[in-house]
Amino acid sequence: MNPFPKRRRNLFALFLLVWGMVVVGRLAQLQLAQGARYRARAQRQQERRIELSPRRGSILDREGRDLAVSVEVSSVYASPDDVTDPSGEARALAPLIGMPEKALAAKLRSEKGFVWLARKLDVGVADRVKELKLPGIRLVPETRRFYPKGSLAGAVLGYVGTDDNGLAGIEYAYDQSVRGKPGLVVALRDARSSTYGESEAPNVRAEQEGATLTLSLDSGVQFAAERELAATMQDLHARSGSIVLMHPVNGEILAMTSAPSFDPNIYGRYSGEVRRNHAIADAYEPGSTFKVVTGSVALEEGVIGLDEVIDTGRGTLRIGSVTINEDKHHDYGALTLAGVLAHSSNVGIIKVGLRLGPERLYAGASRFGIGKATGVDLPGENTGIFRPLSRWSFLSNASISMGQEVSLT
Repeated sequence: MNPFPKRRRNLFALFLLVWGMVVVGRLAQLQLAQGARYRARAQRQQERRIELSPRRGSILDREGRDLAVSVEVSSVYASPDDVTDPSGEARALAPLIGMPEKALAAKLRSEKGFVWLARKLDVGVADRVKELKLPGIRLVPETRRFYPKGSLAGAVLGYVGTDDNGLAGIEYAYDQSVRGKPGLVVALRDARSSTYGESEAPNVRAEQEGATLTLSLDSGVQFAAERELAATMQDLHARSGSIVLMHPVNGEILAMTSAPSFDPNIYGRYSGEVRRNHAIADAYEPGSTFKVVTGSVALEEGVIGLDEVIDTGRGTLRIGSVTINEDKHHDYGALTLAGVLAHSSNVGIIKVGLRLGPERLYAGASRFGIGKATGVDLPGENTGIFRPLSRWSFLSNASISMGQEVSLT
């Protein structure tokens, strides 16, 4: 005999039908209406994404010799969910990676699924870490910037940070081209959040190596320039110095050296002042080298001829209340423009500059690029100082003619 009356059986069947429809509707809502949301949530729970730095492109000198290259190293990270003994593992690992034991243990107890422990380890250190076989501690390949010629052209090349970003010099100026594109590794996790492999999903990508960059620098010429600068600084007891050697026809920079120098392989050991590229970052008063500019503008404007004789008097010239003398009180007598430049005559070049007058001297010097950046492809170039005509004094025409009251890189 059926224990349920017919009416009750019908009600129970109706309840099952309604309940089934609710379940099906809920499943349909989860699968269709909210499917994308829950798929993304599941993917986040099951995958751990690790971005890998790309190999930076090499930097070469004009003859194809290596100035900066990237070498393969290893970095160590932790999956704290897989670490079984944070204190014990920190005790074993801390001496190898140079991190305080307490700080390392705190990282291994982190609630994050991924934490960097040490980046770009030496090969020997990475091998010792691998030999420990600590749960939750893993190695991943990366690259480290290496400068095979040490300090040679260090201020020009610059250096690269831990995350492979160019921080100074050519490395900074061409970072977007040389850096390349990062890769992506997706590590898979099970229900207990343990990592068990790497995904072969289409969104996994290999890193792309950066472009190779060839400079106009010549390593041999650069070496000679740095040697001569070091010797000269020692002789003069100078605190800093610079040399720039350029191709006389096309202006290519063959050597650019700044002292004191530094080794970009260990740039962190040097102060910012030592890492400074004095050749482009510092401005100085050009002095007598500027006389070539004044003479050139005068020839271009036609205020003097090559054979014209200039009387330098007895080596003195009075402008208002100011008397200007030749260096070491020389008396050169009558000189052509070539003689004025050869003897570096202050009086002679001032007389040429006064013929030009302030307007033509200012306009002509500006056409040479005085007071403007050259546009050299290095960061931090100083534009120098070349005051506008409205700020010239009664003495500026004479002073600027011989390279004073103006500064350049």
